[in-house]
Amino acid sequence: MKVFIAGASGRVGTKLTHNLIKDGHEVIAGVRNIEKVVKNDHVIPVKFELHESVTEMAQTIGKVDAIYFTAGSGAKDLLQTDAFGAIKLM
Repeated sequence: MKVFIAGASGRVGTKLTHNLIKDGHEVIAGVRNIEKVVKNDHVIPVKFELHESVTEMAQTIGKVDAIYFTAGSGAKDLLQTDAFGAIKLM
């Protein structure tokens, strides 16, 4: 499967990425900082911002089989990132 992870460079996203590639999946890693993405032939890092419009987010994600939301603001931007970001991603 081709899987998109929003927040792929965080603690949960990194663990999920490792588990998915171990199971043979391709991961599209949506992150703010591409340098923090797990380096692997089955991981494609993409710049992803939860403040973007739904249309921009959809263009970045492309065609995937599944989407995981593991992003979080660390209580710095609860409404825009943690709440609205998750809703827009759905």
